[in-house]
Amino acid sequence: MKKSKAKVIVIVLIVLIVTAAAIFAVVTFTNRQNQDAKKTVPTEAATEITITPADKEDSELFLKALPGTWSSYTKEGVAYTYTFEDNGTVHYKKNGENAVDYTYVLKDDLLTIKGSQKSFVYQLSKDAVGMMANLHYGQIKNLFAKSEETIRGFNGCVYINDDFLYLGTVCMIRDDKVKTDDVSLEGDWLGVVGDKLTFNANGSYDYLDNSEKYKGKYTVSEDGKQLSLTLSGNTNDYDDTLWGIKGRVLHIKNQYYFKLSEK
Repeated sequence: MKKSKAKVIVIVLIVLIVTAAAIFAVVTFTNRQNQDAKKTVPTEAATEITITPADKEDSELFLKALPGTWSSYTKEGVAYTYTFEDNGTVHYKKNGENAVDYTYVLKDDLLTIKGSQKSFVYQLSKDAVGMMANLHYGQIKNLFAKSEETIRGFNGCVYINDDFLYLGTVCMIRDDKVKTDDVSLEGDWLGVVGDKLTFNANGSYDYLDNSEKYKGKYTVSEDGKQLSLTLSGNTNDYDDTLWGIKGRVLHIKNQYYFKLSEK
């Protein structure tokens, strides 16, 4: 009886060992297949992109234009402002919250915004203008990673162009340039995350984000309350609770844009 039990145990052990070996072989084979597949997938050659530092004149103009309050919105549509003082302090205030204070300094073409726990460094460069719209996300990510190798705390490029402050991956408008008579929907709009939206007179619209281009059609109801956007045969309707223009600010749900021209 004991011998029979011993034989059964031995057989069970053999089965388990064989099964484990088979599973290991399958897993190993699968992993190799995956690795080989990765090796054979063609990769697109990365385009070399460099950041051109600003010159002395740009630095002087930037420091002169920076003081004041700049407004924008988060991706969730929450309003916030940055107020830069002449004495080197910055006040960040999100809607409904207390202001958080930072300091800033521009040295060697680098704008450093320093908080109690972390510092953010931006390269002063004209490349900041249009970067988020014209470059692929991967290109931007690689560019930032490369810059971080030499600039600790690197957070993107910064530049002021007309009424707009391009700061890393966000865009802001001068607070005193927002309030004006409501402007026409037709024209160019700059998104708070750097994308670009253009409404043409012929009823078409163009959208540019991370170098991806889209073209659609739009209509506005006679009473001006409903906006309809058509892209790839799909139409989305927005009533006046979901879209609107106030001054130079356009919102479509939680997406916000600033009119590039006051006209």
